[in-house]
Amino acid sequence: MSTLERRRPQTASTDAVLRRVDRRLRRLDLRRVDRLAITADLHADLLAAEADGRDPADLIGPDVDRFALRTVVEGDYVIGYRGPARLALLGTLAAVPAVVVAHLVALGVIQPLFTAFVSPFLNLPHFGDEAAWLATGVISLLGALPVVGLLLHGRPGARSTMKVAPIALALAAAVAVSGNRAVLEGASEISPLSVVIQVLCGVVPLAVALLVARWWGLRQSGETAPVV
Repeated sequence: MSTLERRRPQTASTDAVLRRVDRRLRRLDLRRVDRLAITADLHADLLAAEADGRDPADLIGPDVDRFALRTVVEGDYVIGYRGPARLALLGTLAAVPAVVVAHLVALGVIQPLFTAFVSPFLNLPHFGDEAAWLATGVISLLGALPVVGLLLHGRPGARSTMKVAPIALALAAAVAVSGNRAVLEGASEISPLSVVIQVLCGVVPLAVALLVARWWGLRQSGETAPVV
């Protein structure tokens, strides 16, 4: 067996170890330049270990998460640098289906039911409309929370972020509903401009709420490198 053939399994191990660490670094939401710097240094160390006949995985240890977090903190890299912007962007895009479903359910189910059965009983002619707006906000909130939890899975400060996210999103839903109502009541007719304003009334509060929730969650998480 040639020297090259004997080294192939170790080279594959080096690449596999580097990919595992890189995946964890991505979840720490580092700046791209910082992540590349860490992986470049680590790659050199792994190749050196391989050249000495050692298993590259031994350099990392059994806990990849522990190694990645310790490396980041010891290098004074900023954890969660891209976290707020990432959550605001992806969370807003992913929450759009929840808002659409909420709007359809509110107008197609909630409003007719309340208008036909509840409003006459309570002698409140506009109660169906009010219930539809409330349902839109509540359903949107309930649909957005699981999406946020999924986007935060395995990332730093996830638990702290999820503690404040319901409050931030509830406020965003209230602002969005109020803004949309004001636009519809103030516009003489639906126009492209009024539609754009309605969309902004929903998107902007949601993005701001996610930014604030993520920033607060990272600030409160206090993750530090484990003591070794």
